[in-house]
Amino acid sequence: MDIDLKRIVRESVRGAMLWTLHLARAFGANEDTLQQVIYRSGYGLSDMEIRRELEYLELRGLVEIGRPTDSPFWWVKLTRNGIDVQERTVPCDPGIKLVKE
Repeated sequence: MDIDLKRIVRESVRGAMLWTLHLARAFGANEDTLQQVIYRSGYGLSDMEIRRELEYLELRGLVEIGRPTDSPFWWVKLTRNGIDVQERTVPCDPGIKLVKE
């Protein structure tokens, strides 16, 4: 049996991002804040890897990314679909390991 550790990390990081954004729902969070949460969760992802996972969540319709021209950081908020997935009122498709509250 092969264990794909990279896939496990990606799915866990995506779940941690959704959980963090759910806690910050009124305002959202910038990517630097998300990266700090991910780092403190034990995952050392680069800026590019964080953005790649955010874009994945955006393509799934779970987050909305603001890419301001006057700031080096992206701003991220959950969409309605992202809230529903995080609150487990709709099924979560494969690719995300939701954090248990």
